[in-house]
Amino acid sequence: LTTDFVRTLKCDGEGGIWIAGLYGKLLRYYPKSGKALYYNINQVKEINIIKPGCISVASSSGLYILDYSLGFKAPGTSCNLRKIANVDISGMYFSRPNVLWYGTDGMGVYCYNITKRKSLNFSMKNGLASNYIYSVQIDRNNRIWLTTNKGFSMILPLRNHKYKIVNLGYGEINDAEMLPVSSIQTHDGNFIYGTTEGAVLFNPLKYDFSEYKAPM
Repeated sequence: LTTDFVRTLKCDGEGGIWIAGLYGKLLRYYPKSGKALYYNINQVKEINIIKPGCISVASSSGLYILDYSLGFKAPGTSCNLRKIANVDISGMYFSRPNVLWYGTDGMGVYCYNITKRKSLNFSMKNGLASNYIYSVQIDRNNRIWLTTNKGFSMILPLRNHKYKIVNLGYGEINDAEMLPVSSIQTHDGNFIYGTTEGAVLFNPLKYDFSEYKAPM
């Protein structure tokens, strides 16, 4: 290890273990062979598996797509490491195999198409409660839930590539402060958030934002 301050661990489908922290380089360790590879990405906050042989890495210095399918060859070259955002990343989530949502520290949230290499930005200009995003989760109704320093923002995809944004306060967890990059989705669809008062369970499916149409 290049640091004793480990922040994230992730196991890939090829038997490798990814280890990273706010200090030191990103490390992939392969227990069977005892080999290790170091990648020149520092201040890592989160790692996600995109597909076999490919991961995304969120860090304070930006968002990276790393193709490690080349095996134990020289890392960090243009053929296997691609930086797609030069901003402080605060959370990410995949809604489809080729679509990545990632939050930033001051620039809102982005929807990035990995195949087309195109981004769509949502910020306070579009109606978000804040541009400082703490975490990104997507519920079973395909709604994007963001925690911010000013409450929840929910993005509801509509037809014809349009979106509806709804902002909510933290309600019963108002006394607690949400922590950045500290959320997970359970098997039953609930979200668990890390706060200054401990872990908080949140059920997004109890909120219905569909428009009511009065009978004529």
